[in-house]
Amino acid sequence: MANRTIKNPDEIRQFLLEACTKKELLVIITPYLKFESNFVHFDGHEVHVKTVSGGEDALNILNVSELNLRFPSKMEHLEATTRFNGLGTFEGSKTIKFAKPHSISVSSGRRSQRITSLQDAHADLTLKDNRKARATIADLSVEGAKLVLSMDLPHDAVEAKQRIKASLYLPNDLSFNSPATVRYRDYKTLGVEFSSDIPPSVIDYIFRRAFKEREIELERMSDHADLGAMAEAGAAAIDQLDNVGILLVTRDDGLDLELEGILGTKWKYYRILPAGALMSDALTRRPRLIILHVANDHFAEAMLMRSLSELIPPSVPILLLGTGMDSDSLMQLGRDCKAISSMLWAPNKSAFLQRLAQGIMRKHYSKGESPMAPAEVEA
Repeated sequence: MANRTIKNPDEIRQFLLEACTKKELLVIITPYLKFESNFVHFDGHEVHVKTVSGGEDALNILNVSELNLRFPSKMEHLEATTRFNGLGTFEGSKTIKFAKPHSISVSSGRRSQRITSLQDAHADLTLKDNRKARATIADLSVEGAKLVLSMDLPHDAVEAKQRIKASLYLPNDLSFNSPATVRYRDYKTLGVEFSSDIPPSVIDYIFRRAFKEREIELERMSDHADLGAMAEAGAAAIDQLDNVGILLVTRDDGLDLELEGILGTKWKYYRILPAGALMSDALTRRPRLIILHVANDHFAEAMLMRSLSELIPPSVPILLLGTGMDSDSLMQLGRDCKAISSMLWAPNKSAFLQRLAQGIMRKHYSKGESPMAPAEVEA
């Protein structure tokens, strides 16, 4: 795909205005998590967007200053770096604000790019002699589709170069009719080329879905990179696998049991009590991530967390997990402890914590992209 960079402020403004008008899909990329979002409003200087995963407060948890953005525009995929300007509101709804980017990188796609996984989509076909047939839609582009017939038909009922009529019914109550030419047939599978232009709403749907499928593929490739890195480490030195894991520092047995069920299924997980001697010993096992549990907002607890954090090498990321305190106090303590992130704990944040831990370790120990935030985040 050909790449170009747009720096003209008027062109950038036009892209953002169009994206907001269409409430376009957007992926917000931070160092440790990605969030699916939609454009909401552009006032000429700041863009308002809303996440579909409840990530507005989560971005504050991650202490984000810069964001990468990816979004589609017709056949093009756009990417930009911008500044996180905090939370805002638009028409009574909570939003994320970011500054107008100084440049946008454009990757030109192909008009023929296809989308798949079209559950609940089907096509009604009119063949020669006015014979009717129904088919599922295996893939779809703006130029044609791969269809799978729902019934057995004689070979001469539909064959290559034959002209047919197709009515396609897609998710989101989208549909369109088009004459089409059969380009090939393999038993029940037909490849058809549309003979007329399809509606703009369907074109937008296809390119938006193609963008989402591309993001899913990037995520899959990163997951494979994680597995490959572990396999490579194992081949180099089996004993090092015992050193790959998460260390929880807490005196709370209940929290330990909860987090072992959340994190221990994916990584080697172990727990120590908050004491300097125990921390020094645990560091010899080379944990990949250390979670410090702040049990309350007492001065002695804060001093203990600071002293423990000073024992941890700068190369090992720290996550501060708070209970029995407010978020402002926790965030301040997180800065003092040089924590990567600080979050108040609640059981409904288990999926978020698991993805955050994955994102932190992926960022620090591999080349993979940040994982996608879970569908719902209560920050």
